[in-house]
Amino acid sequence: MAEPNNPYQEKIDNDEKNLAQLKAGTANQQLINAAYLGARKEPPAVMTWMNAAESGLTSFTEAVDKSKKVRQAKLDEMNGKIDAQIENLTTTGFSLGKTYYSAASQYTKRLREEYLAAEGNPERQNEIKMELNVASQNVGNTKKAIEDIATAWGVSEEESTLVRGGLTDKQNDIINTVTNDANAVWSDEENTFVWKNQDPDSEFFGETYTAKQINDIQKIASRDYEGQKAYIDDEIKIGDNGLNYREGKGGNAFNPRTQMHLNEKRINKDNINFFVSGDFTKDGTPTFAEELPNHPAFKWDAENNPIFDALAQVTMPDGSLKYGDIDGNNKFDIEDLATEADMADGVFSADEKQAAMAKVYHAIIDKDAPGYDFDVTKSLVAEYMTLRQEKRFYGNSVQEIQAIDPTTFTGVDAVSDYINAGGNIGYAREVMGYDYKDPDPNGKTRAERKGGWVEDKSKSSYFTSKFKQSYSL
Repeated sequence: MAEPNNPYQEKIDNDEKNLAQLKAGTANQQLINAAYLGARKEPPAVMTWMNAAESGLTSFTEAVDKSKKVRQAKLDEMNGKIDAQIENLTTTGFSLGKTYYSAASQYTKRLREEYLAAEGNPERQNEIKMELNVASQNVGNTKKAIEDIATAWGVSEEESTLVRGGLTDKQNDIINTVTNDANAVWSDEENTFVWKNQDPDSEFFGETYTAKQINDIQKIASRDYEGQKAYIDDEIKIGDNGLNYREGKGGNAFNPRTQMHLNEKRINKDNINFFVSGDFTKDGTPTFAEELPNHPAFKWDAENNPIFDALAQVTMPDGSLKYGDIDGNNKFDIEDLATEADMADGVFSADEKQAAMAKVYHAIIDKDAPGYDFDVTKSLVAEYMTLRQEKRFYGNSVQEIQAIDPTTFTGVDAVSDYINAGGNIGYAREVMGYDYKDPDPNGKTRAERKGGWVEDKSKSSYFTSKFKQSYSL
């Protein structure tokens, strides 16, 4: 369904000893960073992120799935409340209700009394008049903030200009609290209305929210239509260039280093939520948040623990290891991250391990989560974009192309057969070091007369080296 108020719609339609506290400086923050650093051990060209769902990531994906289901149940209930409250606001023309009227009346009554008491003091009376004027403007801004967030929320997730699925628990609570008239209270400090969470069952009970926080949600949680268009246009261009390269019509190999840099530049603190949880590709593929659990760095088991391998190499200023073996198995692994609560029964259960890893996941996708690091998340999102674009360019994953031996394709249709099998002429020539020779009826040798793929070792050596350098991210 088309997004409302999207100036680019027509063009779009056509075209990372303790996991109890996740905070900076702890093992947990390092764990999050290691998710990225561990992945860097292999360049994107040989990573299998896009196909990792088949590579044994059960433990982590199950953990994330469990976490998602619990959270989704809460969100469904919250969203239902917000929908009903916004519908009421809409039907009343966003007029402020009785709670607002009562609070405003008490405020103006107090000012009136102060004004009368200041008789003979014109300076003080002028101050009161100015205060009342400012309050009036603030109330107008408050009313507009409510109307704007309600409009942005929309009548459904599809028609919302907000990335609803990417809203944090705190952001959802702000919207829920603000759209309920009963939560409005007058703040002398703000000289306008604020909203107080009065639900004793809420984890945010007692929190007070301002109009600025409402506006901030719109700023950082809205769909970035311009950024979406730019990315899609870029991917289409890459695909077109890749087609020519695939068919041997010229061009250079995909440069992941350059593209990674460009992708990092398109991500900022205002739009990162959209690129994390939004459909910026517009092609129905999983979002970054949905694909992240399949990242190779999260493949942790008895034999393969890239995150923990990376952590085991982190050193202190004196050169000593920052994170050493705790449980006595002579290596730093997930067992060393058990909290006192986890070990209360003497067992670090599979569920507790999964819950610990799920915290890392949320620290990457949720800006309000303890341990969130914008730069780490930005790098991972940019990597995801780059891998998508690489696959779009080559028409296949690099691993799949490398697995195809061009020399097995001979005869008149050797080139087309190679392409149809998933091969890439440009890649075969520039990276693998193979070149195709057309049949020559007058050739001196049978091979020349037959034609086909031949290995050019000098080209292979040069271009393979050049290609590998381009992947040194």
